[in-house]
Amino acid sequence: MISNLLKLFLWSGLLTLPMFPQFSAVDLEGMSGKVKRLDEKISTISVKDGRTKEEVIPGSHYFVFDKDGRLTYAMYTFEGSSTEKQCIYDKNGVRKCSSETTSAFSKSGPSLPSLSASVFKFDAAENSMTEDTYTPKMQNGGPAFELNDLGQRYKYYFDASKRMTKKIVLSSDGAEVSTYEYFYRSSGPPSDMALTSHGRLIQAEKYTYDLDDHGNWTKRTSVSRFTNAAMPESTTVSYRKVAYYEK
Repeated sequence: MISNLLKLFLWSGLLTLPMFPQFSAVDLEGMSGKVKRLDEKISTISVKDGRTKEEVIPGSHYFVFDKDGRLTYAMYTFEGSSTEKQCIYDKNGVRKCSSETTSAFSKSGPSLPSLSASVFKFDAAENSMTEDTYTPKMQNGGPAFELNDLGQRYKYYFDASKRMTKKIVLSSDGAEVSTYEYFYRSSGPPSDMALTSHGRLIQAEKYTYDLDDHGNWTKRTSVSRFTNAAMPESTTVSYRKVAYYEK
């Protein structure tokens, strides 16, 4: 159910010009097809005394998308705590979300809702999309935005097949914080990822997959190597369940 605060949030003004995204949240998750819901859990792989052991990380998340591939709901859980996120879209394509966190150790119940908005801008010349996030100020009993309330920024680049090739995390002043670059050997998901910050390599990952009939992965094994010698190589396995809208 959409909370009354989120309903009020929907009517709060932000921008006047339509900025409909060219790429959907489904594309940002590296998936294709009419995805309805995505559930994901992650395990770690360790080797001790020559024996391989897989341990499930005590957390999971799932996303719900509308038929246009836009994120409408998300749930994140970790060690008994959970964060619920509900999103709606105004006529300009601005995504407005309300998040509520319930802690396993809190006796006061859920926290007060946290509000945010994302404005998407598509650049056809470079086949990229920018996401600018905002947080509201409460004015006259309701949430309102100002353009100088800009928070975290993201820029995504895609190839001709709508696969993400680069994700840049930016500060509010446009400075690069970190860059994720994805590499592909053929069709399908990326085979490698490189994480850099200010041009310096921080982490490199190699992926192998199990795919479903839509070409979306249901199991991904990630081998991570770090340039920091104090951080050992690690292996994680992610499991996905993907539900689709009927054709």
